[in-house]
Amino acid sequence: MPGTAGQKEAARVEVSGYIVNEENKAVPYAAIVFRDLDTGESSGTMADGEEGFFSLEILPGTYMVEVSSTGYFTSTKEIEILEKTRLPPFVLKEKAEVLDEVVVRHEIQRKIKHNATGMVVSPQNDSLFKKISTTDILELLPGVSISENGNISLNGVPAMVTIDGKPRRLTGDLLKTFLESISGDQLKTIELINNPSARYSGHVKKVIDITLKRERDDGISGTVSTRVNNANLGVSPGIGLDYKRGKFTFSFFSMPYSIFRRKRETYTFRHDSEQ
Repeated sequence: MPGTAGQKEAARVEVSGYIVNEENKAVPYAAIVFRDLDTGESSGTMADGEEGFFSLEILPGTYMVEVSSTGYFTSTKEIEILEKTRLPPFVLKEKAEVLDEVVVRHEIQRKIKHNATGMVVSPQNDSLFKKISTTDILELLPGVSISENGNISLNGVPAMVTIDGKPRRLTGDLLKTFLESISGDQLKTIELINNPSARYSGHVKKVIDITLKRERDDGISGTVSTRVNNANLGVSPGIGLDYKRGKFTFSFFSMPYSIFRRKRETYTFRHDSEQ
């Protein structure tokens, strides 16, 4: 029948559910990602801040569902969705954390404010946040995930990272190392933008904008950091320099070289046949 393929492609169904902890209490701002096992495409959303409820529309199919929230172990489950479905509650198990991590997580969740495009968090406690890096804070924000190779995603979709509204032309480990060089007490706000405005190019679906404080004195400041990769052996030192003069700040960051030694293994297969 004419138009059948188009109708099938557009036939999305609603899937919804709740995210709770082991005490059956709502887990607010949990990130839920549905990954289609046939196409590999992902759709994501976030649970609300009161009842832990989520809802989104997806195409019928088989999905790997990943639910994550700060302070909880990530839960994954394979689910087949054929029609409008209300899923049983996802139960997240809380991690055993040290007190400082619990306090930081609580402080960050208290400072989250929602807006038309996403949410904004404003770290204000200098004595608390100076102990951790911007990377640490990002990993505590709802929907943000950072892979081992440094790729940053928001609700399961790769995100552009901007500093004071300007894109940082760094990717992977280089970007992660740069963000680790910025202590949390230097932050003014972090905005998670789920629906970027027209000023971003069309291929940008998610943006994480980091705004830094301005009250720094004139002069040169710098950081030196080293990343050690667990896979076999990898060491990557990074150097960051900032020069501030009045309203202008000039930044330089480099990872001059990397040392990587790969463990090599050789296998010999021998087949002995009878003569």
